[in-house]
Amino acid sequence: MKYVDASYITVEKNFDPIYKDIKYLVNGKEYETFNFISILRNTKDGGSGRSVISEVSTAIENAYQTLLYELGLVRTGGAKKGFITSQRRLGEKEIQLLKKAWSNLYSNKSENAIVLNEGMDFKEGSSSTVELQLNERKKTLQEEIDNIFHNKENFDDFMKEAIMPILTAIKIAFNKDFLLEKEKESFYFEFDTREISRGNIKERYAAIKVASETE
Repeated sequence: MKYVDASYITVEKNFDPIYKDIKYLVNGKEYETFNFISILRNTKDGGSGRSVISEVSTAIENAYQTLLYELGLVRTGGAKKGFITSQRRLGEKEIQLLKKAWSNLYSNKSENAIVLNEGMDFKEGSSSTVELQLNERKKTLQEEIDNIFHNKENFDDFMKEAIMPILTAIKIAFNKDFLLEKEKESFYFEFDTREISRGNIKERYAAIKVASETE
């Protein structure tokens, strides 16, 4: 069995809305679908699917941008943005020295202090909406990500909503492509999930207790 990256595959399909026919092109060479194990999600044509990431790209992008924002705060040592006011006009050399000192301040180095001369003052910029709601937004994003990938605290719920759909997609692919038509009348592929889908420890002990009391 050999893995083929999806970027090398082109799906060639007919235009019949009922009797769909799919072929795969790999570097221009044509293959039948039974030459591949195609594990697809939310497929409409039987040859291509749609990933969960493409469906929830906005939530993923928000989580990514939040991480970048936090990384920016870490790199600046948590220094707040703002602006400097001066009671006198600064020369070009003074402005350049001030800009250099300001750049060092946001470089998160050990010696990141600025000394302002008399008549100069720093005014801190007001916290943005993103900053004020960052922790709340992080919690919301975590919940969204958990819902996307069905991460559940309860093991049974996690198995039912996150694992079983994947196993079902793999099982369908195996039964479709690993069996001849005549074999499908008598044989099929199935995952043995009895061990991992048993009740949790508390439920097992309760069942054992009930069984022992009824003997």
